[in-house]
Amino acid sequence: MTLTALSAEQVRQEVLGTAAVIKRIAGADPAPWFRLPYGAENSSLTAEANGLGFVPIRWTVDTLGWQGVQARARTQHIRQRVLALHT
Repeated sequence: MTLTALSAEQVRQEVLGTAAVIKRIAGADPAPWFRLPYGAENSSLTAEANGLGFVPIRWTVDTLGWQGVQARARTQHIRQRVLALHT
């Protein structure tokens, strides 16, 4: 399920909860950046994210990491794919 299918309160919980986890693990606040899961967005999601101080962003290269290791989505292959598409 994408965030676009959630209520405003559920979106707030997901965005703020994930930001808290990132801050705890990485030691840095991810705000104002908010990556749209699956690239799915709508005006309600964008408004909620903006209201929480986040700016939804997309990506320029699909690393295909979501395909998992069975599809060779290992760090080395992801790095090669990104570098090949940006050089």
